[in-house]
Formats: sequence, structure tokens, C-alpha cells
Amino acid sequence: MTLGKLADDIILRITKSNPTDDSEIEKDQIIYLLSQARDGIVKSYLDKMILANQPIDTMYVERFIGPVNSVESQAVVDAINERIFITLPKQPLALLKDLGIVQVLTDDYLPVMRYHLENFTILNSLRYAKSSPENLCFYREGNKIIIKGIKSINAESDRFIVDYIPALTSTNPTAADDVVLSDALLSELTGMVEKTMRKQMYDTAQDLNNDGVQEPK
Repeated sequence: MTLGKLADDIILRITKSNPTDDSEIEKDQIIYLLSQARDGIVKSYLDKMILANQPIDTMYVERFIGPVNSVESQAVVDAINERIFITLPKQPLALLKDLGIVQVLTDDYLPVMRYHLENFTILNSLRYAKSSPENLCFYREGNKIIIKGIKSINAESDRFIVDYIPALTSTNPTAADDVVLSDALLSELTGMVEKTMRKQMYDTAQDLNNDGVQEPK
């Protein structure tokens, strides 16, 4: 189901299948509300799964396979302090335990260990947790996945696999964008946005003439 289709359905319900040319209902506004509400609903649903130690629902997971890049110029940062990263095309949803990033794998499907940024310095000082070519680790900054344990000189052809849950609002949502949501949650989404729109809309009298002139209140 696309954002545009859901927005059209909401407009028809609000106007009782009789949309008028001066109804003050803007489809773009409904699309924006739908995308915002969808991300909130998915976050709430997945956070509950995380708290219950259940596996992440794969319906919401996308896979990105991409090459690594160097964050800092070698002219500015020495080889010891350089960082290697992967840029995701979309911002991950902000879930508990940062599980908007489900997993990171090498192109040989070997797991990359997860660090959290606030614990990175401590973990990287431990003998067996320290990142190395044999113990690749990652942490996230925005839509960047920082890979520790490799250097750019050895990573020019390396590719990594990232399974993650993108936020619908991470790009500018359009009518053609699919709303990835279960049927049960889809009903909750449309009901929520319809209720919001009704609160905003119906202090305006119904236009019976459909003549492009707004009826007086």
C-alpha cells in the first residue's frame, strides 16, 4: 500500500466520498502525517519485541550491501586514528539498544561485533574485545556504520552487508512510497491520521457548490 493510496482513502472518508475543490484538505499534509505516524507505530511495536527478547520482525528489515569509505582525509588524520565507514541510504529507525541496525556482516557473511559508541573506548581497550582484522567491530553514528579493525589501505574492495530498519521519514516521503506495515497496524495508522485530520479540518462549513469559493462559516 502506498502513501498516496492511503491519503486518498482518508480524504474520501473525511469528505464522505464527496471531496470538494475548496475542502482545505491537502494530500501532502496527510502523506507527511502518515509517514510520521507509521514510524512511531513501528517503533512502538518493535520496541515491545525487543523488551520481550523476541526476534526482530523481518517484515521491516531492508538489506544494504555497500563498499567502505574513509571518513577523514589521510592528510588530516594518521593511519592509527582513521575511521572506515559505510553510508546507509536511509536513516535507521531509533529502536531500543540501537537495534534499528539488526546486524552487520562481511561479504563472506561473517558477523561484525556490535559496539555502542559510549562504550567503544572501554571495549576497545580490552584484550579479547578489542577490534582487529580477526575481530571486526562496528558502531553507528547517524546513518554511518563505523567499522573498526580494518584500515583503508586494506579495505578498498571490501563490501559489507547491513540489515537494518529504515525510517520512512528518513527521506522526503512521496505518494509513491510503500508503507511497510502489517494489516492490523495499517488500520491503526489510518485511524490515527484520520482522527488528527478531522480535528484540524471541520471547523469549516461543508461546500455544497464545489465552485472554488469557500463557503462562509
